[in-house]
Amino acid sequence: MRTNNANGVILQRVKSTSLYQPGQPGYGENLFFLLWDASAAPASIPLEDTWAASGTPRSVGYFLFLNVLPAAGDVAAFEQDIRKVLPNPITSAFVWVVYTPGPNSASVRTLLKTKLNASQEPCVDGDTELVLLPGPKRVGFSDGALIFALASEGLITDFVSSYPTLAGAQAPGSLGVALPMIGGLVGCVRFGGLINFAALPADSSSARKTLVEVAIDPLHPLDIQRNFERFTGEDFILSRDGNSYSISRAS
Repeated sequence: MRTNNANGVILQRVKSTSLYQPGQPGYGENLFFLLWDASAAPASIPLEDTWAASGTPRSVGYFLFLNVLPAAGDVAAFEQDIRKVLPNPITSAFVWVVYTPGPNSASVRTLLKTKLNASQEPCVDGDTELVLLPGPKRVGFSDGALIFALASEGLITDFVSSYPTLAGAQAPGSLGVALPMIGGLVGCVRFGGLINFAALPADSSSARKTLVEVAIDPLHPLDIQRNFERFTGEDFILSRDGNSYSISRAS
């Protein structure tokens, strides 16, 4: 999605369905938002109405990331098909969908379900692994991991899944696996990772690692603009002291 106005991203209703899409999709973006309650579907929905930091948002539904969008005349049939294979959402959730024209047109590749925890915060409902082609490293979302909406000037830019709240551990923050909602990576997952700078002896107590930025498009794995591992130029030192580990920026 692209946004150049003070109102942020506005999702527009597609014909008489309960499917919505951005007016200005970004490169490679095949996104629908499925408003679950179709009884009073408005003409448009601000992206911010689809999410709440606590409790249920105003517009609950599913973000559908597709391999390709159906033709205009097939959108209503697609909505019927996708509703058959999705559960009633508690709060807004995320689905990667393979669309094939014809009967039973919607095949769910990955369903990232959500729920509200005891504090009424949105989080992942059940351990979920992103379905990828054989070969890439695995990407997963842990049951109970908080999901945050990142915003710029009050307008949502990304959703981020962190990790579950653990006793004695640092509280989850806004770093984790990101689902971009603006720009050219909508439908991808994006995250940072540390890779070995060089091979080290097995008994080494420290390792120099370099930070990379990773993007993966589960439905378009051969698109090099949406699947990459880029060096950031930032290095870190991972040190071990007995059973404890620490990390610091390399000088």
